Amino acid sequence: MIGSSVTEKAWLNQIPSDRPVLIIAEGLLYYLTEDEVKILLKRLVNHFPGGQITFDTFSTFGVRMQRFLQRLPNSRAMGNPGVRLKWGLNNPHEIEEWMPQVKLITELSGADLPDIMKMSEGIIRQMITIPSHIPQIRRGLMMLRYQF
Repeated sequence: MIGSSVTEKAWLNQIPSDRPVLIIAEGLLYYLTEDEVKILLKRLVNHFPGGQITFDTFSTFGVRMQRFLQRLPNSRAMGNPGVRLKWGLNNPHEIEEWMPQVKLITELSGADLPDIMKMSEGIIRQMITIPSHIPQIRRGLMMLRYQF
């Protein structure tokens, strides 16, 4: 464990860089700004000789919906009302544009995740059942995996 913000530069120097890695950034990146996400991902990719990175992300529509849903009474599904999502990604291939050495290998909609209906409540469950052919909703929450 390294006690540091991921936006700080120095923490990564404490991690060996001599082998490929699997980086799991679940529940993290959407709390950062787009610039912070770009800088962090570039640092990670440049630090290691290769590997994979996986993370969950909301679309920009999903980020806006989080703010709306937090205002609903008794809605715990989108977290603490004082916590705001900052970054959303509409097109997973945008990461490849930031870093050409990174390739998308898995894109999974949140609606396709196993047991998502068990974890969701009320209006969130209803939103998940909306037809999955609507891209804004289908990509509202995504699990992504990239190789570098």
